[in-house]
Amino acid sequence: MPCGQLPVLEIDGTKIPQSHAIARHLAREFNLYGNSKMDKTNADVVVDSCLEVYNEYVKTVFEKDESKLSELVKKFEETATRVLPFLQKLLEG
Repeated sequence: MPCGQLPVLEIDGTKIPQSHAIARHLAREFNLYGNSKMDKTNADVVVDSCLEVYNEYVKTVFEKDESKLSELVKKFEETATRVLPFLQKLLEG
């Protein structure tokens, strides 16, 4: 394991670590990444925006300190409220 952790994708003896690198590799390999440079950029924007929301959510799930939890939930809600309408507009074209 190149980074000492999973996931790892092995292709013809070459090991590719990191889930997002693997996903981008597979998207390019199977023509799922879009045709134009802007299609590819928009795909990256969608993934990165989803990760931004997800990362804030994960903080709320694993926080043990109740005094910090309400602030983390607020930050998650603010992030989701900002990012999700942007994604909807982008995906609608």
